[in-house]
Amino acid sequence: MADLATRLEVVPRAVTTLVDGLEAAGCVRRAPDPANRRVIRIELTDTGRATLRRLRSARTDAAEEILAPLTAEQREVLGGLLNALTDVPAERRC
Repeated sequence: MADLATRLEVVPRAVTTLVDGLEAAGCVRRAPDPANRRVIRIELTDTGRATLRRLRSARTDAAEEILAPLTAEQREVLGGLLNALTDVPAERRC
């Protein structure tokens, strides 16, 4: 959980709450790490995988709808600008 919190840049308690909800919905399960019994792994269930596929599809559909008015060249420019913004170190962001 601490690794997830670090990667998501949130406090560990927020991850615990999130995982609790996902577990209650049947999307993930907690499983002991076979190499280190103090570590708990979070695994996607079949329900979680199906949900993830639906979310990815919905995100792709929404992006296509939003970007539909742009030409291929405009999409490329926008992609470059967005990449430049996300590559800014955290300490330099607003």
